Amino acid sequence: MYDNMYIDYMNFIFTNCYKRGGLMKRFATNKFFKSLLSMFLVVLMALPINVFASTNSSQKLIKTSTIELDNSKKTAEVFALKNILKVVNEVTNEGWTENTKISDAIITYDLDGNENGYIFNLKTKDKETGYIQILKLNSVYYVNAYTFQGRHYLDKMIASYKTKNNNFKDEYKIIYNGNIDFIINEDTMQKNKYYNLTTEQTMQYDKSQLQIKYNKIEKNIIENVPSSNSNSFSKLSAATSTTGVKKYVLNANNADLVEMDDFSGRTLNGQLVDNHCSPTAGTNLIKYWANRRGVTQLFHDSDWWVFSSLCVNMSTKFPQPNAGTSSANFLAGLRNYSTNTRSVSYSGDEWWGDGFLESCTFSKAKSYIDANVPFHLDLVGHSVVCFGYDTVSGTDKLIINTGWDKLWTFQAFSSFDIDYYQYVRWN
Repeated sequence: MYDNMYIDYMNFIFTNCYKRGGLMKRFATNKFFKSLLSMFLVVLMALPINVFASTNSSQKLIKTSTIELDNSKKTAEVFALKNILKVVNEVTNEGWTENTKISDAIITYDLDGNENGYIFNLKTKDKETGYIQILKLNSVYYVNAYTFQGRHYLDKMIASYKTKNNNFKDEYKIIYNGNIDFIINEDTMQKNKYYNLTTEQTMQYDKSQLQIKYNKIEKNIIENVPSSNSNSFSKLSAATSTTGVKKYVLNANNADLVEMDDFSGRTLNGQLVDNHCSPTAGTNLIKYWANRRGVTQLFHDSDWWVFSSLCVNMSTKFPQPNAGTSSANFLAGLRNYSTNTRSVSYSGDEWWGDGFLESCTFSKAKSYIDANVPFHLDLVGHSVVCFGYDTVSGTDKLIINTGWDKLWTFQAFSSFDIDYYQYVRWN
């Protein structure tokens, strides 16, 4: 009965206090309402937080807040709603309004089992309108990523895991480890058997190796992403940003994209398709150039035909535990697919980050988008395609397709652990 009470309360407080001039101002002339409101707030704050929690909620989807309510810091829900309102007033907005509210939340953890973030799925007038991911690092809040459509792709990741493993244990804590990596520890006793929900692969790393990566990304975020703590939160402004720009490559349209689960569970040459993010990213690049840039000969027959051909050209290995595509084979595979499979000449290509002193910076990524060239964002452990960038709100963000859905994801550049940038272009 209390599942949604807390989130409904925070949405109510936000709507009235932040967007309509404040409750006390509205009731200032009525002593009865002032007294009633005061009594309500005193009773609410006296209740333990677990009053609002469902007794049968699992770690993977929690519809209530477990963030502490005290006088020293605001809740992540309020921080999220405040930042949603900022986006509403910015050029980056693609669907949120003042009526956008939190519908449910997913709690994420660090490798030690401490809460390190909250993914709030959103609705606007009963329509699913994306999510906003808030990180909590050293009790300081940061906006890490958001979309304007659908729900967070963890729903699909968990559903895929259930299909392959028959269940998803309630004791599993979803670990956010930077990039778009969501991990679970399948053996809570050994604490070193990790499964990457993003790549659908049992990881060959122990906790100490994963911790090095986590510490690196945490440092980058703290140093580069605007934050809010108990002292600065009240000073945040919802005013329209006058700096920064949002830009996509020419004619970008996410309706053309494919999803990893469009191919998951299929077989290719008698082998189960697994860990196939690279040929999925390649398929999205081919569809963009064919459908949006007029190189129609690149595409043939169906998404599955293109994907299957790229798997062959990229020498993608199936099945586990050695499944995947090397960086060298990704780029060579795109070129081979173009020249040998489809008889289309490409006009240029690049592999950035493989040479001496080649750093994968935001400015380099921005230069590709300014030249209308989408590129392969070769992350440590995963492949995605970048179709744009956004510098509004003082945060450098890349606009990517994660491979798990067809949506544009706006994500802070500082939360990526990047190996290389790669592209092939056709005009």
